[in-house]
Amino acid sequence: MKTSQTVIDAPRGAVPAAINLATAGYLLHVLISAAVLVLFILNRGAVAGAVASMNPGMSPGEIEATVNSIQLLVNGAHVFFGVLSLCFAFLIRTGRNWVRVASSVVFVLALLEMLYAWSSPTNVPAILPGPARPYIIAVQVIMVLILLACALLQWLPPASRAFFAAEKRRAS
Repeated sequence: MKTSQTVIDAPRGAVPAAINLATAGYLLHVLISAAVLVLFILNRGAVAGAVASMNPGMSPGEIEATVNSIQLLVNGAHVFFGVLSLCFAFLIRTGRNWVRVASSVVFVLALLEMLYAWSSPTNVPAILPGPARPYIIAVQVIMVLILLACALLQWLPPASRAFFAAEKRRAS
């Protein structure tokens, strides 16, 4: 009996569907995060214009500093959560319980980050032009819901049995 056998080593049918769905969800989250990151970098001018229109008394230097801080927050969050989602997409299949716990914590962090971003004075959906606002809010909500679904899928009974079975295999 192999002691280092993991869920990924099991035959294809032995991996619970919940783990396969969570893996696909994490990969989808990575793709959306990368797309939002690229679009946000490309639309720097629109963000600068929105900041200038919201704060007519700001100097060009202050506008640039505000845009830089917004981009740092948004880009940093998308890189951070995108990299973690990519790691979880592959680590979830190892059957280790710490991955489930870590992904649940990351979901809470993503939710807190979204709430912080929405409550900040430089709230990205609020500063962009009107027609883009509903799409940005929808994408943010979808991304958090994907992380929620991925975290919940790992705690379903079939997936839980796979995680506990992996722990038993490692112990023996």
